[in-house]
Amino acid sequence: MNKTLYIMVGPPAAGKSYFAKNHLVKDDTWAYVSRDEIRFSIITEEDKYFSKEKEVFKSFVKIINTKLKDPYINYVIADATHLNFASRAKLMKSITTTKKVDIIPVVVTADIQTILERNSKREGLTKLPEQALKGMYARFVDPADDNFNYTAIMYVNTGKKEKKTVDKPKILYTKAEKNIKEVPIKR
Repeated sequence: MNKTLYIMVGPPAAGKSYFAKNHLVKDDTWAYVSRDEIRFSIITEEDKYFSKEKEVFKSFVKIINTKLKDPYINYVIADATHLNFASRAKLMKSITTTKKVDIIPVVVTADIQTILERNSKREGLTKLPEQALKGMYARFVDPADDNFNYTAIMYVNTGKKEKKTVDKPKILYTKAEKNIKEVPIKR
């Protein structure tokens, strides 16, 4: 059985961490690795958000590689924004395991109003300036546009303004099918 790396994709406050922890992680064959959790264990309130980014990324990748090599772990979740192919490629190039790893981006989206509302409830370094958040939202590039043969792409919409909701995510896109759909989830 191949290992699977789920790469969380989406702007801050879209619900990536919530979705990963509450809908993906099922048992101890899953490992959740959060770039923000690593960042906040390293920086202080006096530091700037990206002040120690090299150290944060190095730790993020080291933990992911350790988990991918662990014989008891089958699924690893890499939780960060990964808003464009360059950021996803940087992570994928850092994978050092010699075994085949299935790579599945999990695109978590919400409308900008929902994201701004969620961000307004954050405190300290987790709360981003509104302009920065809007800029990140605008710079998102869909992994379907990447020149990379992902095993699949999962789409989840966590926005509050959606009419339909589902409880569980579905893998909705493979390179072979080119069938892209958004599926909202109940929060």
